[in-house]
Amino acid sequence: MSDRSIMERLVRGKAPGREFDVEFWQALGPSRILEAAWGLVVTAASAKGIHEDQLRLQRSVERFQRGRRTVSVRRRVRRDDPHGTTLRRILTQEMAR
Repeated sequence: MSDRSIMERLVRGKAPGREFDVEFWQALGPSRILEAAWGLVVTAASAKGIHEDQLRLQRSVERFQRGRRTVSVRRRVRRDDPHGTTLRRILTQEMAR
């Protein structure tokens, strides 16, 4: 019980703010926060009749891949894609008129 944290607050006449809660959870640290969150997950699952051994993280997404942009960050059309080729062709035709 030496690692147990006890904090108290007394609130009278008004709704309590969140500062106390934030300070409490930050004092515990990330591992204790994760432990408490997992405890809540297990409690909610047991209320639904799900055993703790059946709980796991859902991994439905395997990989993110960003698609290539037609317009670069510098707002210039790339030259090696069909959109750039079409745009150059249109600009060349306009300039030829």
